[in-house]
Amino acid sequence: LKAVLIQVLVGSMAAQPQIVFIDGASGAGKTTLALALKEQGWIAFEGDNFFSGTDPIGDMDYNTPEQSEQHKQWTKDSMSFFTTLWAGKIPDADLKERVAVGYETMCSAVLDVGQKNPEKSIVITRGVYSNDLRARVTEKLGPKLKWVFLTSSNEWLGEKIEARFVGQAASMGKTLDEFIGTWP
Repeated sequence: LKAVLIQVLVGSMAAQPQIVFIDGASGAGKTTLALALKEQGWIAFEGDNFFSGTDPIGDMDYNTPEQSEQHKQWTKDSMSFFTTLWAGKIPDADLKERVAVGYETMCSAVLDVGQKNPEKSIVITRGVYSNDLRARVTEKLGPKLKWVFLTSSNEWLGEKIEARFVGQAASMGKTLDEFIGTWP
């Protein structure tokens, strides 16, 4: 399936550069697909890196530098927003707006990358989990935007996420329990 999706996206790129936003749950394969497109000449914009304050078009870096106050607030707001959604509740209007402004800021950064590289397509990865946010992102990024939604079973996602966290912990010289203990 990944190979077919890459062929479709790369084939459609021949006419003109595009922006593709890959949305899905953690572990669904967003980064894997983005890296495959990067091998085909695309710019991979990692939304998680943007929100953590690291280079969104550089290599994935799990050793997050000291975050600015803005990035700390985005992290806090995003966690509150998504936790509320996952609990089946509706976030309050102020929180929704703060998260939307964060996504719009990310979109501005994507558009800046596109202006500096007008001949290249851009693939963005980030879980969105909200139709309201998707609408704001779509409005901000404009008519070149295409959405790809990745899904999977909860069991498969759980295994991938656990393996990812074990790898992240090991890269930092920590056990999984020690790594989880560093979370806010």
